[in-house]
Amino acid sequence: MQFLLRMQCLEKTVSGNPLLPFNYPYRLSGWLYGLLREADSQYATFLHEKGYRLAADDSKRGKTFKLFTFSDLRPEKYAISPQRGGIELLSPQVDWTVCFYVEKAAETFITGLFNQQLCRIAGRGQELHFRIEQVEVLPVTLIADTIHVRTLSPLVIAHKQPDGNDHYLSPDESPYGDLLIGNLIDKYRSVHPEAIPADKSQFSYRLLPYKKPPRSRLLTIKEGSRQQTQVRGYYDFAFELSGPKEYLKVGLYGGLGRYNAEGCGCVEVVG
Repeated sequence: MQFLLRMQCLEKTVSGNPLLPFNYPYRLSGWLYGLLREADSQYATFLHEKGYRLAADDSKRGKTFKLFTFSDLRPEKYAISPQRGGIELLSPQVDWTVCFYVEKAAETFITGLFNQQLCRIAGRGQELHFRIEQVEVLPVTLIADTIHVRTLSPLVIAHKQPDGNDHYLSPDESPYGDLLIGNLIDKYRSVHPEAIPADKSQFSYRLLPYKKPPRSRLLTIKEGSRQQTQVRGYYDFAFELSGPKEYLKVGLYGGLGRYNAEGCGCVEVVG
């Protein structure tokens, strides 16, 4: 399910506009885990420590997926400030999309979970607090097996090079679609291990025409820890994805590509 959170920044400063740190998604991920833990400690612990795992007899056993994701924050007015090292909020209104691959029965629970909550983001010697003033369930109806989607956050697709390092792909590179589809099939199988997996021939990916090429962003994962690493994702582009509807739902609600729980791979249907 997809939820639109309408938030208000509560900070009012005299020495400049409130500053959102560039690497805020990692902090948002931590806040989300904390909120889930307060509501359902078993579910939060499962997501944080295990996630959905491919079957033990699978060739990719040990691979796990969290199956939730979220968009970039969308301030009503903002300015990029390299000098201050972040994003200046020029107005207090901010929109945020959060997605969970859960049953419809959880809709009321999640809506109540977010409503009127205070979201805290720390960084650069300043803490920002956002009050969630409205929660909307975004209707997503899949009529056909082909959808057009647009990125709401960077989408990370990579493959291993002979030296063992990841090569992060642009959406117009030829292996991109194949790896995206393979990742989507693995996610579906982690939730439905008893199902006969769909064949890759049932899927297709096509980058849609654009006026400006997709943009890339370097992201820091697990910032400040021993596991800190940097990955590259691409955003500001749209693409066509075809496949069985039940698989497409996993991608829409659980995220596409890698690092979904860190705010990557969030998309919306545009056609």
